Amino acid sequence: MELWHHRAGKGEIPIVILHGLFGSSDNWRTIANILANNYSVISLDLRNHGRSPHTESHTYLEMAQDLEKFFNSHSFEQVFLIGHSMGGKAAMTYATLFPERVKKLIVVDIAPRAYNPHHNQVIDALFSVPLEQIENRQAAEQHLMHYLNNDATVVQFLMKGLYRKEDGTYAWRFNLPVLAKDYAEITAAIPESGNYPYPTVFIKGSTSDYIQDRDEELIRKIFPRSSIKEVRAGHWVHAEAPQPFLEIVKQFLTSSLT
Repeated sequence: MELWHHRAGKGEIPIVILHGLFGSSDNWRTIANILANNYSVISLDLRNHGRSPHTESHTYLEMAQDLEKFFNSHSFEQVFLIGHSMGGKAAMTYATLFPERVKKLIVVDIAPRAYNPHHNQVIDALFSVPLEQIENRQAAEQHLMHYLNNDATVVQFLMKGLYRKEDGTYAWRFNLPVLAKDYAEITAAIPESGNYPYPTVFIKGSTSDYIQDRDEELIRKIFPRSSIKEVRAGHWVHAEAPQPFLEIVKQFLTSSLT
């Protein structure tokens, strides 16, 4: 399976960016373009998201294997790996399975532990949109706003995954039935596969509860050369506070840690 990707910039070791649940590489286009001034940057659509193939299952081991196949097919010996939320867990899984392939790891607002289900309302809202009947994007947006308590931030994020097919009807770019079926896999802890002994930074949002003080022990166990940086933002750190986020990323990538 060939993952869809967007490539920009030039550099010996590419930066590979992995998005979160219901997202796509488009969510990272602004950050990727800035980093592309100094690096080769690959923004991927993970399986069942964006323009990448839809499959019958969605696990972190599968996503890690997808990455390994992608890196081999593009002759990437090593990468700098960035992952947000679900993409952060995929990045952590890959790094523990193939540590020599990841020169440095950046994990954005997610820990390696299991999480309680907290997307059920979003999943129900997405299923409730009458895709075969809506006449325009505004109708879908209004429908989601009604179901999601007028949470404009979440609705605008989800709306980026809506597109119009050739027959004029609408569809989600993410594979909603499979993501719903395997939601327990998405909220699970990363698979136990050893540790990643190379430099790692976890970037957390100050108003997000995804990385908590109690997570530090597990983080240090699996990622012994890690640090945790905090940015004044919520869960979408890179979108809410791009400049502080980029400062941490650039400093980390150019530091003498090897």
